[in-house]
Amino acid sequence: SAAVKYSGDGGLIFTGAKDQTPSVWYSETGERLGTYGFHGGAVLDIDPSWDSQYVITGSGDGSARLFETTTGNYIARMPHAGAVRAVAWSECNKQFATASDPFTSRDLGTINIFDFPTDQDLSEPQGGQDPAPLHMSTIQFNVDDNDKATCLAWTIGNKYIIAGFDSGTVCKYDAATGSEVQRTKPHVDRINRLTFNRDKSLMISASKDCTSCLMDPNSLEVVKTYKTDRPVNGAVI
Repeated sequence: SAAVKYSGDGGLIFTGAKDQTPSVWYSETGERLGTYGFHGGAVLDIDPSWDSQYVITGSGDGSARLFETTTGNYIARMPHAGAVRAVAWSECNKQFATASDPFTSRDLGTINIFDFPTDQDLSEPQGGQDPAPLHMSTIQFNVDDNDKATCLAWTIGNKYIIAGFDSGTVCKYDAATGSEVQRTKPHVDRINRLTFNRDKSLMISASKDCTSCLMDPNSLEVVKTYKTDRPVNGAVI
């Protein structure tokens, strides 16, 4: 799997992989509850909302998609210029963020903050199996130096978004404006995951460079580094 996430209460597990069919499973029995369709490329990331009412996926086909969790109802499609490598819900259902690759080597990758579609958006006729793109208000800001954002995490209270990058850099952005607040480089290769503890007082990274860093999300200071003999695909506290 490219991505594995638990629901907030631990009852469900969400997975995304290269087979283009993200799935949701009962964690207690391992039984598959269902799948989320209509992807035209590998599913690179998946994230349930805080209350597990909705799920968002990011795909190599250049789209993020929004579904109802338990029905699989396909709500919205958000097209991007390049592959969508990371998706992340805010601490409520009001916003979610995506990170996409540059379209060409001359372009810049982007991080995007979307508002959840309004009742009016959702009631518009969409026709066909693949909904038309929804024009939700969004903040979009470019990633510097042609770097690729590979993972996203919202800090407590949705004040900042922290992004991990293909280069091993970690950047913190103001979620209201998109302006960069802070950056550091704890790794020398791609960061695969950024994960908080429950109260978001600590953050842990997982990197292709065979290390994992325990970090203070406020200062981005590395508290401890864990070394292994192979790439780290994921880490949780």
